[in-house]
Amino acid sequence: MKILTLKEKVEVIKYWEENKKSVRKIAKCFSIEKSQVSDIYTYIKKFNSNATSTGTGIDEMTLKWFFAAQNKNTPDSGTTLKEKAIAVAGSLDVQALQNV
Repeated sequence: MKILTLKEKVEVIKYWEENKKSVRKIAKCFSIEKSQVSDIYTYIKKFNSNATSTGTGIDEMTLKWFFAAQNKNTPDSGTTLKEKAIAVAGSLDVQALQNV
């Protein structure tokens, strides 16, 4: 099974949002398992649901930062993204992510 980098996962998400293809078609397009695509969708839905239920825009703000960082060729990692999400949560006074 191919292990996706954070950047590749973002590409999968972008592709899905732009094309609204099935899990099977996206998996084939990226040469990955259907379960990987499904796991990404599940995580995004859960993340968006949590952000929506708390009334925050953590996901949008963090993704905007991530895409801006990519455009500037800023090195990215899961840790960096997590730190940014926690900082955004702090700026929005959302305690749920403060202890992650």
